[in-house]
Amino acid sequence: MVIGQSNPGNTARGDADILVRGSGTLKAGSNPLNVVDGVIFDGTFADINPNDIQSIDILKDASATAVFGAKAANGVVLITTKKGAAGKPRITLNANLGFVEAAGMPRVMNGEEFLAWRYDYEIGRRTQAFHNQYPEMFIDPRKLSSNINQLTWYNYDKTTPATSVTDEDLVRTWLTRLELRTPEIDNYLVNKVTNWQDLVFKKGFQQDYTAAVCI
Repeated sequence: MVIGQSNPGNTARGDADILVRGSGTLKAGSNPLNVVDGVIFDGTFADINPNDIQSIDILKDASATAVFGAKAANGVVLITTKKGAAGKPRITLNANLGFVEAAGMPRVMNGEEFLAWRYDYEIGRRTQAFHNQYPEMFIDPRKLSSNINQLTWYNYDKTTPATSVTDEDLVRTWLTRLELRTPEIDNYLVNKVTNWQDLVFKKGFQQDYTAAVCI
């Protein structure tokens, strides 16, 4: 028997896939037939309170098909729940509280690392002849070497050469050459950096309550 975690999709509830007789089909389901207290159960294991389970038995031979028919071709999981006992009613309450957070998340690039990656990308996709014609085209204009004039650098890709240029024009041109979009450039100019990973992946609080009455 093989038990594996199934994909919960876009829900917070997890479930499990059980293979009793192996996978014998490419497209059809291979899950066994679930029987709870002698009644065929169409739900999933996530719908059953584990505190209510007394025992679990597995049927995987021909007798399973003889008892439950063709639906038992992939095996049968027999679940027996707890029964009431003589005496006073017994009430059980279980509460579980905890915290959950993402594990093994890769670290995302910060602003400076992202710009360095964009620079490497733009440099790598150009020929040496291009770099000879437009030296330091993708360098931050505030860090140009002494033999490169900022105005000349600015006019590399301008149809109408400018005669003067502001610091903001230089920075906008640099970031545009790195293929950043207008909102990204505006945020850079006001030093607004957003760590989307911290905003999306928060530490979650989870709670689970179950109650049972045995009569």
